[in-house]
Amino acid sequence: MSEVPTPSEEAPPLVDEVVNRLGLIRLSDVEPRFRTSDLHPSMNAVDNLQQELIFHFLLARMTWSIAHLRALVIGLAAFIMGSISPETWGGGDAMIGGLPGIRAIDGSGFFLLVSSIGLWLWFLFEIWNLFPIMKGHSVSLIFAWISIMMSMVLFHTTSPNFPFEIDDGNMLGGVVTIFVMAFIVYIFWKAVQETRDQHVQEVHYDPDPRKMEEALKEHSLGGWTFILVLWSLTILISSWAGVHYVADRQLTMPFLLGLHIATGVGGVYGLMHLLWFPQLMLGVGTTKVLSRRAREAIADLEAQVSEGIETVVIQNDGTCPECGEGVGINRSPEGDAVADCPKVGCTGSAVVNSNCEICKTKVPSRFTCADCGINAPVIDFLSDSEAW
Repeated sequence: MSEVPTPSEEAPPLVDEVVNRLGLIRLSDVEPRFRTSDLHPSMNAVDNLQQELIFHFLLARMTWSIAHLRALVIGLAAFIMGSISPETWGGGDAMIGGLPGIRAIDGSGFFLLVSSIGLWLWFLFEIWNLFPIMKGHSVSLIFAWISIMMSMVLFHTTSPNFPFEIDDGNMLGGVVTIFVMAFIVYIFWKAVQETRDQHVQEVHYDPDPRKMEEALKEHSLGGWTFILVLWSLTILISSWAGVHYVADRQLTMPFLLGLHIATGVGGVYGLMHLLWFPQLMLGVGTTKVLSRRAREAIADLEAQVSEGIETVVIQNDGTCPECGEGVGINRSPEGDAVADCPKVGCTGSAVVNSNCEICKTKVPSRFTCADCGINAPVIDFLSDSEAW
């Protein structure tokens, strides 16, 4: 937490005292460090983006705990240990691959490989604990990163100097994996955006449309979207630099390895930031980050299930065919015979020969009248009236 500047110090118009307030700051509490709109009104979008990015990093400084920093360190260690293997420095042996290639790795290289895999798994569990409503999307983003890496490998397989030399006849695999990555990123963006809209409508609803517009602006995703695009470009550059460095069998471009590591470090942080902001904005309740179509599909499914449960309704009370006393047998709107659960103390019921809706005990097809003791098929206790 930064200290409040003394009057003699010239501080940027970010009002640092806002950061020291109890509770979280709002987007409207933050001002851009410099207004480009003073140069030209059309640059107002730059001011808005600058404001949101400052807001993001002030929030991160206020809310990131030791657990966040630990997860970040684990992720960085996983990436770096996988990038500094002696196999990477030495170029490896291009004549062997698969399991024989893994067996050919020396002790230190194999140790770094296994350690990197273990740390990646640890990193994944850490971000699951930190961002519970973003679990599925955390896996999606990592898969998108793997997809872009695989696309670079496929591009360089027949064109080691890609993109400066391109073999048009063998680019299909790389192009497909690029589209997979783009599709995953788009679905992630769409799910967060539409969940934000629903959150504002439900949690911050007000009949005054001006207040709703203000709430939507406070939950703006402009800065977050910019970081998502920047992260996508970062992992693209990191993947290309790493694969291009290895594809050069003479290893004449060591700066590419440095570029790969530097951009990869930004990619690990960007991954956490992209998961952290929606988690902070939406809270840790029962919110699920889903697109509108996914929500509609789930709602339709739940409606179908609830309709199926509601069909077992008590109608047309049954009577004993021998003594005429009422019994716990009824007919559903679909015409199925519904009987009370035979288990003592259970108040549930179910269609004959199915399990009770409460205790899961099977309801038999025969019933014994408690008054006269007659035992007969359940259908005999119902009238012959039309079920429909």
